[in-house]
Amino acid sequence: MQALRAMAAAAALASMAAGASAAELKVLTAGAFKPVVTALAPLFEQRSGHRLVVDNDTAGALVRRIGDGEAFDVVVLTPAALDQLAKSGRIGAGAPQRLAGPVGGSARGRPNLTST
Repeated sequence: MQALRAMAAAAALASMAAGASAAELKVLTAGAFKPVVTALAPLFEQRSGHRLVVDNDTAGALVRRIGDGEAFDVVVLTPAALDQLAKSGRIGAGAPQRLAGPVGGSARGRPNLTST
């Protein structure tokens, strides 16, 4: 399941960057998505010929930076932050693409870690 999500994220990243003609793409990412982007970067770079420059910050800080006019090619943020940027006109209203959904777990019981 994680491999499928990673492939979907790579495809979404590639489709978002398809319109960019620069050899270097600036990717702003918030929170726990940075490891996913940095893990996918080498494959994306190899297949696309573009180089990714990944900059991680908090969602609030990225909204402020983009609001202040910072340039970027791709941004990976929470849905609420993307909605805020779309409403303010900093990103296109149709631009946000969902890369991942909620993931849940259970704290009930202990997993059986013994092998048979």
